[in-house]
Amino acid sequence: MKKLSLQPAVVAVSVTMLLAGGTGVAQAKGFVTPPAASKFAASFKVATAGYFTANAALDAAGTAHLAWQAPGSASLVSCTLPRGSRKCSAMVSLPLAHSDNNAYGRTLVLLPSPGVVEVVANECCQAEPQLPISAWISTDGGRSFGAPMSVGSLSGLDYAVADQGQLALFSEGFGGLHEQVTPADGSVPATTDAVISPDGGGVKAVVLPGGALLIAHETALFSNTVADTTNVDLQTSPSATPVAAASIPGEDLLSLATSGGATYLMTRVIDKSGTLDPPVRVRRWNGAGFDAPHVLPIPGTGDDSRFALAIDGSGRLHAVWVGAREDYRLWHSVSSNGGRTWHATLLGDASLAAEVYPVVDSRGVGIALELTAGTGPAVVQPLLITPTVSVSLAHKTAFTAHVSPVVPGHVVSLQRLHGKRWTTVANARETRTGAVTFSVVAPRTGRTSYRVLVSGQYGTYDVGTSRVVTVTG
Repeated sequence: MKKLSLQPAVVAVSVTMLLAGGTGVAQAKGFVTPPAASKFAASFKVATAGYFTANAALDAAGTAHLAWQAPGSASLVSCTLPRGSRKCSAMVSLPLAHSDNNAYGRTLVLLPSPGVVEVVANECCQAEPQLPISAWISTDGGRSFGAPMSVGSLSGLDYAVADQGQLALFSEGFGGLHEQVTPADGSVPATTDAVISPDGGGVKAVVLPGGALLIAHETALFSNTVADTTNVDLQTSPSATPVAAASIPGEDLLSLATSGGATYLMTRVIDKSGTLDPPVRVRRWNGAGFDAPHVLPIPGTGDDSRFALAIDGSGRLHAVWVGAREDYRLWHSVSSNGGRTWHATLLGDASLAAEVYPVVDSRGVGIALELTAGTGPAVVQPLLITPTVSVSLAHKTAFTAHVSPVVPGHVVSLQRLHGKRWTTVANARETRTGAVTFSVVAPRTGRTSYRVLVSGQYGTYDVGTSRVVTVTG
């Protein structure tokens, strides 16, 4: 009788760290020297950007929409970047709405409805303390934009979200956190704003299922003895009065993200002792408050920065940050269980990054837009997934594999172990369901080991392998 045995899987290049402690807060292990970054995750430049900050958005087709201020800030630039592409399929110059011919502050990209791309930014400089806020709208997926529209005026634009046909604008302005609400189509510019909190620190906001807003903001005490606090308010609609939902003393606001019905807050403990790398904590929103935190494992010690969080459609968490001790390269860490355990991969160089903004699709494929300090390159860093590969044996010459997530037509290889080297003995392509079949001529005697390998794909896949199947002749 022929015997079939299964050996442990061959692990794709990555570094896995962490175990949960008894307190419910995950604890990082010591520093782990990571392997070389995957060549399929190589970053690339799409343009030259101005000094100020920007974000990115990802539509249902996996196309990234980017925008930034042009060098000299005399205009904005919109870039449409299809998944896997290494250059913009459409790059549009967006003229300013006001005669000052100067943009200032944050540029944001919103996707208020399918096919619609909205760019929102400050312009400069009108009578203080208010600065005009303008919007540019595309109804053809970013290929062209209408004329700039004045949508409001605040002391500065720090965040914006589109919700229920309205545009909610936030500013860390004079007297606290200001919110201004206007129609998302720019038809009625906002002329008044409301101070919704005395806090004057950072602000992030997300739209929850059903249209409610979750607004995270922090105090800015600028004290060596008093720690800041991250506060979170719940707003049933952009026009409703915010209600306090959570307060986390002693922690700075880093990121707030939502997708697929899951919402998470990322904060960092404020350490007045000067110790590098105080804990970064991730908490899940449960509808009324936040669950107990988990800690994002950061190997070693150093002054890491640029932390951000994204969530894919399956609820997986994607944390990115710039690691100071690895010559300022970018980390991408994924958790499939709400932050209890993480799987981290080191990506490419990010030594010039002033801001990092990750976006991912339902499968976890995406990008991180990196903008440099001062005029410099706008760099796109692909965020990859390692495909899951299962394999079964009908008889010793017929193998069936399944790849997830599916990329129809992608090359999959059956490999045989010769000594210490894996040699490809058959190639096939994924079907629409991710199924692949192989037929090979097996050796007549002895034990032969096989595995299935999925080749990497720039901007989508890293290399993935199945478990090893051993056939006894």
